[in-house]
Amino acid sequence: MKGVIFTEFMEMVEKEFGLMTADKVIQAVNPDSDGIYTAVGTYPCSELVSMIVELSQQTSQPIPELVHAFGFYLFGRLFNSHPEMVNQFQSTFELLPRLDDTIHAEVRKLYDQTELPHFECVPQGDNMQLKYRSPRGLPDLAEGLLEGCAAHFNEQLEISRLHESDGGKSVDFLVRVIG
Repeated sequence: MKGVIFTEFMEMVEKEFGLMTADKVIQAVNPDSDGIYTAVGTYPCSELVSMIVELSQQTSQPIPELVHAFGFYLFGRLFNSHPEMVNQFQSTFELLPRLDDTIHAEVRKLYDQTELPHFECVPQGDNMQLKYRSPRGLPDLAEGLLEGCAAHFNEQLEISRLHESDGGKSVDFLVRVIG
């Protein structure tokens, strides 16, 4: 997993829970990286999972809620780092069908050999079915990113899971604009 995910996660932990909590998480997990991450480095996903589990224990917040909150936070941070990737779109429903062929294509240029999730969009009238496939199985992160995207476009979305299998590696979301 690319280091940018780790650096942003640690930044969120520091911002939301404080530097002491971030330090406690790193000390408790004792990752091979010693908690020193660079945006362009590559690190095992298991380190991130271990830190999320430890953060949950430190804060008494459920893991799914933490992962979701990180997804929401991450969208804003990625947008601030690369606004040109998102500014070409006018809405969440315009961006979603272009995730793989536009956004992820650009990410692969920046971070060669990055293993990204796959998204397929199926319009359903005014709604959209979003098929998420990832070997990492982080649907709560994907849902948080979706909500971060909607917040960026000043939209209110209702997101529901229609189908989930393979430990969250395959999830079909129904996304609907409300209000």
